[in-house]
Amino acid sequence: MEYGELVARASAAAIEGWDFTALRGRVVEEPLPWSYERLLRDRLNGAASLLDLGTGGREFLAGLTPLPPRTAATEGHPPNLPIARRRLESLGVEVAATSKRSTGPWARRRPPTAAGTSPVPPPGWPRPGSP
Repeated sequence: MEYGELVARASAAAIEGWDFTALRGRVVEEPLPWSYERLLRDRLNGAASLLDLGTGGREFLAGLTPLPPRTAATEGHPPNLPIARRRLESLGVEVAATSKRSTGPWARRRPPTAAGTSPVPPPGWPRPGSP
């Protein structure tokens, strides 16, 4: 199959949130020597709250059940917001819209555990590796 045809098929695929099942088998990558999910599960053990930054369509967060009693999520990509809300509210998770200018309603009451696959932390939050 030619490159242009691969791109056309990928562009036409039904993709919702961050679920790329339609593209399965099209990417080859080496497994990492660590697991983000395992590291996060270790931190969630006994956690009272969790904030998932940039939850996407909720696929990752919903897979972490059982969730801490107070779990919330943010999403900055408008098409993903109704998807995340539809999927997470049944789990008791509050989902808030965010943007480059807003961190959502939790900016002043940061939970003890925060997670996210977003490469950039919200404004005012420490960057990874900073004190």
